[in-house]
Amino acid sequence: MNFFETTCMGLIFILFPLYIYLFYIIYNVDIGKKDNNLLLDFALWTSFYLSLRFGILLFKGDEIFLFNTVLLIAYLKKRTITSLFLSVFSIFYYTNYLHLSVLLVMLIYSCSFILYIFYYYGKIKKNLYSLLFVVMQIFNIFYLTFTKGALQMDLFSEALLTCFAFCLTTTCAKFLFESGESMIRYHHNVKLLKEEKQVRDSLFKITHEIKNPIAVCKGYLDMFDINQKEHSEKYIPIIKKEIERTLLLLEDFLSMNKIKIEKDILDINLLLEEISNHFELLLKEKGVDGIFDINDEEVYIMGDYNRIVQVFINLVKNSIEAIGEKESGFVKLYTKQDSHFITIYIEDNGCGMTEEDLNKIKEPFFTTKRRGTGLGVSLSDEIIRAHDGVLTYESKEGKGTKVSLQLPILKID
Repeated sequence: MNFFETTCMGLIFILFPLYIYLFYIIYNVDIGKKDNNLLLDFALWTSFYLSLRFGILLFKGDEIFLFNTVLLIAYLKKRTITSLFLSVFSIFYYTNYLHLSVLLVMLIYSCSFILYIFYYYGKIKKNLYSLLFVVMQIFNIFYLTFTKGALQMDLFSEALLTCFAFCLTTTCAKFLFESGESMIRYHHNVKLLKEEKQVRDSLFKITHEIKNPIAVCKGYLDMFDINQKEHSEKYIPIIKKEIERTLLLLEDFLSMNKIKIEKDILDINLLLEEISNHFELLLKEKGVDGIFDINDEEVYIMGDYNRIVQVFINLVKNSIEAIGEKESGFVKLYTKQDSHFITIYIEDNGCGMTEEDLNKIKEPFFTTKRRGTGLGVSLSDEIIRAHDGVLTYESKEGKGTKVSLQLPILKID
């Protein structure tokens, strides 16, 4: 067998089980440390067996004992018990099948283990330990070579060539396995970054959405007069609903999961009527005309009441903020429907958006507001899509914005 085939076959015998282990670790997200170590031990034993059974490759008449490479990897991974058993099997093989001196072989493997103790406790570096281990195995190869006959130049050349083949195979196996582990760590770090991003996105979402009901509560509390009974009858139910919505948002934050949609039959026009009442006082305070053209006809959809309310509060609030201090500002809410869909429109004559901003409006964290988080529209779009609906924006800079929200109608016989 030539040099190239020797190296390639050796790498296959050693790395095949170890790479199966690495691929399993990549795609199994729930594996714990204990199971990980157990799988690694199994892979090491499999590589050791294949190297022992098929990997004693001949190169110019001299054996290259590749199972020693597996033992080195076991040491470098700090699998102490596994390494001890592999060492015992190696000593047994050398002494019983190759009839080498028991004391010499035990001395070599004992020195390897003693050096491993220093490596385990951080007294020597990984590369230094690898070098010393390989040097001891080179000594083993020379000893085995010269037991075949007297010291001759051709035997010395063969021993050198065999040592080179062993060193090359060991170096390649070590490098490829550690490269595979580096890919695992990279994959793990990417997964952690994604999880961290999900947490951060959830934090931004919950912060943005909690601000709205709290702002509404504050607005009504500022206008609240305890001496007027009508204020109590009108404002307290609204404040109570906003607090309940805040608690619901907090539940989403605790679950740290995708927003849950619990659909039920609801009258969308009745919901819109509630929204118009909800914003009536706020629009008056801001000096904005509220034009609500809502049909009295019952139109039913399958939807989550709290989530739909959350969307409309976001959209109307955005329209009010877009108007700002503008005189003769208005927010108009009206509907159109056919046999399958109802479309709700929210128009304003606020600052509007450029075409570039309009193309990015649904992207998370994109905002045209000075203190915005850029999550209100993204979250609203997510909720509407969960209701099999479509949220669409039309806008011209300096002229205003029109939002259309299309939802499927529920047929009730």
